[in-house]
Amino acid sequence: MNQKKIKILFFITGLDSGGAEKQLFNLVKGLSVKTNLEIKLVALKNGIYFENFVALGSDVIVFKKTTLFTNNISIFISHIKLFKPDIVHSFLLHTNIISKFSLFFIKKEFKLICSYRTLISKYPLLNTLEFINYKKVDLMISNSKSADSDLVNFKKISKRVILNGFL
Repeated sequence: MNQKKIKILFFITGLDSGGAEKQLFNLVKGLSVKTNLEIKLVALKNGIYFENFVALGSDVIVFKKTTLFTNNISIFISHIKLFKPDIVHSFLLHTNIISKFSLFFIKKEFKLICSYRTLISKYPLLNTLEFINYKKVDLMISNSKSADSDLVNFKKISKRVILNGFL
């Protein structure tokens, strides 16, 4: 019997050569061998990892250059509606905010995971935006003890620390 594939949509700021991008690549590489998963990657900006993700067989979408926050939300929502993911996993602050803002405009029919790599309390405006809709996030992941402490102390949320590793 044909089992329904689990659809995972990864959302990241860019595909350049940073630590979060490398972790996402390693995660997708590990998941790509599983036949019960369908993976799509959406990025705000292109970068050197684009070809690596394509070589893994991932469907990779890069936003056309846009600076308007509302345009990014609208484009992201269109990808959610088309792909109909079971899981949305956003990496980095800007895409975490866009992921959460999108929930004002669509029905949440997926698990939302947000991964943090920075101290959000350092940025008052972004910090305020982060607070909006954070209760709709199913899992928040930080990859450092300082980011973890920041999430716990500032928002009093449940979280899970993954120190440069995977679940």
